[in-house]
Amino acid sequence: MAKSKISKKRILTAVDGCNGIISVVARKLQVDWHVARNAIERYPEAKLAYESEKEKVLDLGESKIITAINNSDIPTIKWYMSKKGKERGYGDDPITINNTVNSTVKSALPNISTEALEKIDAIIDGEAIEKETADDVQKKTNSD
Repeated sequence: MAKSKISKKRILTAVDGCNGIISVVARKLQVDWHVARNAIERYPEAKLAYESEKEKVLDLGESKIITAINNSDIPTIKWYMSKKGKERGYGDDPITINNTVNSTVKSALPNISTEALEKIDAIIDGEAIEKETADDVQKKTNSD
C-alpha cells in the first residue's frame, strides 16, 4: 500500500496556531501523531513554522512571568532571579539554616545568631514571624 504524501501547504496550514503541539497538527491533518511529526520534519519551512509556534508559547509564558513580577509575586520573583540573575549572585541554592549556613552569609554576618538567621529565612520565604525590636535581636545576637 503506497503512502500518500501530505503537501507542504497542508502541513503549514496545520502548523499555524498549533502552539507547538504535534497532536494538534495531527488532528488537523487527520493523521497519526508520528505521521504529523515526520511531515513537519520533511519540509524545512514546516519545521521552521513549527519551531516558531513553540517560541510564541515561550514568549507568552515569559510575558506572564513578567506580569507576575510587576504584580510583586514574591515566589515568581525568587524563581525568576534564581534562573536569570545568576550573574548577579542569585541562585537555586537556598540558605540552609538548621544544619549549615551558607559560608558567604556566615562570613558576612559573623555575629548573627542561628535564631536571627532562621527569622531572615522565614522572611525570605514569606512566612509570618513574631515581631521583635531591633534591640531584642541585638541582645540575642550578642549573647550567642
